[in-house]
Amino acid sequence: MKRRNMVKLLPLSVFGLTALPATVGAFGVKPLGLRYLDRVNTLLKKIKASESEEMIEASHRMAQTIRNGSKVYIVWDSGHSNDYDLWPDRPGRPDFFEQRIPEDTKKGDLILTNNYEDNLKAMHDRGVFIVSGPRPWGADCEGSELIADRMKHMKIRPFADIWINLYATSYGAIMDVPGSPNPTGPVSGVVGMMTFWMMISDVARLLAADGLTFGVYGDEPNVNSKVTVNINEPLGDDYFDAAIGQQEAIAAEFKTINDIAAMAVHSALQGGRVYVYSRHTANLCAEGTVRRGGLALTLGISGPPDKLRLMEDPLRQGDRDPIFKPTDRDMVIMGIGKPDDPDDLAALDIFKKAGMGIAVIGPAIRNNVVPNGRTVPKEADLYAGHMMDTYGLFALPGIKKKIAPTSGLINNQIFWAVCCQIAEQIVERTGIAPVIFLSGALKGGLERLDSDKEIYIKRGY
Repeated sequence: MKRRNMVKLLPLSVFGLTALPATVGAFGVKPLGLRYLDRVNTLLKKIKASESEEMIEASHRMAQTIRNGSKVYIVWDSGHSNDYDLWPDRPGRPDFFEQRIPEDTKKGDLILTNNYEDNLKAMHDRGVFIVSGPRPWGADCEGSELIADRMKHMKIRPFADIWINLYATSYGAIMDVPGSPNPTGPVSGVVGMMTFWMMISDVARLLAADGLTFGVYGDEPNVNSKVTVNINEPLGDDYFDAAIGQQEAIAAEFKTINDIAAMAVHSALQGGRVYVYSRHTANLCAEGTVRRGGLALTLGISGPPDKLRLMEDPLRQGDRDPIFKPTDRDMVIMGIGKPDDPDDLAALDIFKKAGMGIAVIGPAIRNNVVPNGRTVPKEADLYAGHMMDTYGLFALPGIKKKIAPTSGLINNQIFWAVCCQIAEQIVERTGIAPVIFLSGALKGGLERLDSDKEIYIKRGY
């Protein structure tokens, strides 16, 4: 019988769920995934409490730069990719900034980045305004003494015009797993997306308040200027409140999260593979591939359905066969940005045909309505993400589509809650911690990466 059908027939005891209430984890305490969500929630509220003034100042600076006719360039850490939440035609993304840092920036331009480049200081010195903050892949973060010598020079704070403290650490992950020398549960993605959209929301508000128009990507129908916000009040606060409310609502879907983890653990322990799919490589595919604090057993796949490929290790190119060869022992976690994207539906059909178990994370609705016809969430074995929508939160005067989506941030949080539960369940069932990757930025990190991969190859988790 195919893996996909077995998932629906196997008793919960096979997945080790019969004695696992939602509020008690494998070790007699709150489940690791819920504790992760709690700690992220606390961190986000800490950043808002201490950094709101810096973020609103950055928004005003960006808006003024645009008014002046200069350029705003952005490369902001959003997880294992700077482009995680800015994929092509991303619904709710305004077009008033460029997602790159070109060599020919000019005096009066502004760069929002925490991605160190050797020429950033020279750009600043010729009059480019720099807004930055710490990230684990750099030397401005807490614990930077642990960073490899080759990266000690990667500091932006000494010349940044505005510094936003994101409380990043060199480890990047925040949850200890019994038996593992490395923590799991990275946070740079959720922190980056929350702070990014808070700032961008206010830039959009300030421009709209001045009567300036701009485009918004995505396929949302014209909202017909149905203004949903007070353009005289900071909009970043409203974004935070909406997003943090959705992040807190993830706990209501924890049983499903735990069931997704159980499906993954069952595949891994039976010699199958756990794939993480997204149409665009920079999205959940990258987040699930050789990630600092990530599980070795998750393998990212992406691409159009006729060309699905495994993502390579960004630091060790050529170390794996990129050809996707699914079997009925495997399962896939699909990260989607729309409920009915044709490419996602075609990929879903490929996974079904192979007999894989299928879990889906992402929005099931468009403007609070479930689309007619086929959708990926409708056809999944397991689905999490009822709290999020495909489109942005805010309708602004003169702007045809709503801005500032939350689905990228919430996808990230559900995924890492699942990964925490995978780690906890593997420890419970085997007595051994799964391989969790250390940051390649740390001293000895690259060597540790190689040795950890060997353990995964031999053991399967």
